[in-house]
Amino acid sequence: MLSPTIYPGFQGLVSGPLVRCAGGLHVSTCQVDNSSQLSFSPNVAGAILNATGVTNVSASFTILPLSMFGNGSEANFLGVNTMIGLDVLYCSSGGVAAGIEAIIDNGEASYGVFITAFPNISIAVPVDNLTTGNNIAISLTATSATSVTVVITNESTNQTVMETVVTGTLNMQEADWIIEDIAADGSLLPLADFGTINFTNVSAASSSGPLDTTGATILNMEQNNTVLTTVMVSSDTINLTFV
Repeated sequence: MLSPTIYPGFQGLVSGPLVRCAGGLHVSTCQVDNSSQLSFSPNVAGAILNATGVTNVSASFTILPLSMFGNGSEANFLGVNTMIGLDVLYCSSGGVAAGIEAIIDNGEASYGVFITAFPNISIAVPVDNLTTGNNIAISLTATSATSVTVVITNESTNQTVMETVVTGTLNMQEADWIIEDIAADGSLLPLADFGTINFTNVSAASSSGPLDTTGATILNMEQNNTVLTTVMVSSDTINLTFV
């Protein structure tokens, strides 16, 4: 089992720790609500389940090759984050996300594992030989209102990281399966063409048992009046496609 390194206020990821706006909303401008209606964001897409007493969120996905033609035009530096979250978008006081940051820099692709616990802790997770085709399983379990155990497994190499992180107070009302466009120097980079990301073995639970994920809010990414993603949700699968 690997040992991650914790950095208070860690800024090593290209995007840095997720930045929220007033009221806790991570996405900067959108029509997000707490229903299953279609909503839009300039930097986040995926599915968000709002429920009471969420204690566990999990899913698996495969790291896919990225295209340099993000947003329809070639760019030298672009990327995308793929993550699982608990109280990531709406909770103003706490939240935890874990996932993969994929970057293309002048044609060279690189991948990193991260855990972010709001308000100010991120973890750089050392995972060897991380590459396209690897299947990543992530599980987040709230052990209290301020503590979450994160388990990240590279099922292709049998490497596992388990870390319990301290967060601000959780609402325990939100499960997230999302991608994020990466920002640098306060501006969004071109979104990498990621093809289709399939979240499989999607699940969420409360202390009372499993939650129905089919009623999750669908959030698509829209930039410059162009919708860049489509999202499909079923009982245990969430598919995000770059369009």
